[in-house]
Amino acid sequence: MRKMLVFLFLVFAAAGAAHADCVPQVSFDDGNTFGQVFVTYCGKNEDVAKGDTLTISDDKNKVIITVTKVELPFGNTRVAGMASGTAALDKATLEQFKEGDTVTVAKGETSVNAKVAVSSQPGKVARYNWSIGPAAKESNDDSGGGGTGSAASISTADTNSTFRFKYDGEYAAPGFFGSTTKNTHVETAATLSIDTTTTHDPAYIDNNRGTFGVRYVNPTATPFFAQVNTGVEARVSKALHADVHDIDGVATFSAWVPALPAVTLLGSGPKFIAPPLSVALSYGYRNKHTADENLHGFVGEASANYYLFAAEKYMLSLGGTWTLNDLSNRPATMHRTQRLYKAGISYLADPAKGFEVAMSYENGSIGPVLTKVKQYFIGMALRNFSMSGGSK
Repeated sequence: MRKMLVFLFLVFAAAGAAHADCVPQVSFDDGNTFGQVFVTYCGKNEDVAKGDTLTISDDKNKVIITVTKVELPFGNTRVAGMASGTAALDKATLEQFKEGDTVTVAKGETSVNAKVAVSSQPGKVARYNWSIGPAAKESNDDSGGGGTGSAASISTADTNSTFRFKYDGEYAAPGFFGSTTKNTHVETAATLSIDTTTTHDPAYIDNNRGTFGVRYVNPTATPFFAQVNTGVEARVSKALHADVHDIDGVATFSAWVPALPAVTLLGSGPKFIAPPLSVALSYGYRNKHTADENLHGFVGEASANYYLFAAEKYMLSLGGTWTLNDLSNRPATMHRTQRLYKAGISYLADPAKGFEVAMSYENGSIGPVLTKVKQYFIGMALRNFSMSGGSK
């Protein structure tokens, strides 16, 4: 009996010593669900509840999570949450926090220092966002076409009757076409992008694409590039309001340019986590179907995206896409090159939901329809976002 009491005393003493030496920890995902974050507080923390918003930051970056579960294992408080906000811009952004780093976990004005126990690891990604809202085009003539003259003005008549629907979905999983592999750099990925309107007017954008492929992610960085991805991809692009589609098989390359990081202006705290200037290149073979004929040949595409944050509430996104149509039997009426420039302003009304697009503007041409586009997208009527794969 005495030995038993001594044993129990030693156990409780060891537990007390461990609790006294406890250091709050942060784990970025469990290797299965990308974007899942775990925070372990020392002792019982009654100030954190499901639905709360926590900010995790260091001296350079920050990420916002929404609490989905609170547990009390072994007398400590373990919180599970999902990353939201600008961390959703790219799945590699959470990798900015490395194992052993010291970060601050804050809820409102209350904060604690914590150690990063597990950095972000490759895992399954399933996320989407969609929106619908009124669209307006810019014209400078009576026909309502996509004019470019100095007298151009917004066509308010179309604003009242034309709506634009946008959907972007992404799925990625480690392995080669779903098979397990010891090489964690191999990843299978698929995307679906819909960008169309309720009108048949070719002056409005009608660019819809689905892709599926395999890529090699995060090989050794160079002095000029980081987060390098290379691979092969099959693509199908289709205009919903015209009998036009493209089928491509391409080689792909994408990377970040760390020399041009995202900038935060007039911010009182650390920067939002966001990729620096990001670029993507592809080149391959295209089979193009139009209402009159079938075309084939090689096609190249390049895109660049950059983000600027201001006053902790606003995000300006800038992007450009350039396409080279080097088709063997391309008619003289089909342009050899396409260019589309985009700018968008987003507002962070709710940190738990992320940035909401308030306005966007496109100028150029893109997709299987070569008609020039110059149009506005004003506001969002509906929006949905998920990184965990389930509808919300």
